[in-house]
Amino acid sequence: MKILIFTALLNLIVGCSGKKIENKSTSDSVLTTDNFLKIKKYILEKGKRETYCNMYNYNPVGYFGEFAIFLNPDTGQKNINCEIGRSDFNYMVVKRKEPIGYFRISIENSVLSFDKSEKKLLESFFQKALIQIP
Repeated sequence: MKILIFTALLNLIVGCSGKKIENKSTSDSVLTTDNFLKIKKYILEKGKRETYCNMYNYNPVGYFGEFAIFLNPDTGQKNINCEIGRSDFNYMVVKRKEPIGYFRISIENSVLSFDKSEKKLLESFFQKALIQIP
């Protein structure tokens, strides 16, 4: 039983559960590379720093009401303290407060990747974040 619980938690943490989709966004979606980069830039320039998991320290984070968006370094634990300039941050984790949940989205070669079952939630988070970014 302990092994099952551990495996489930590990899948949740590293994002192994669910099927990933590469999204070549259409004009009707808020999930675009431009919007991803706009949110990332805002967090890096105006966000705060907070540790949200045991893998990294002092992640760049932006707070947007009922959720927060954390940035993870591209180099993984080679940049364990999330130092700006040491690596890029093309991996976002959206943390919803209630009910608690974590949703991942990343960008590579101008293509967004995320769990297709989370698309509507991610669109909602992006839309709400973009409204708050000048």
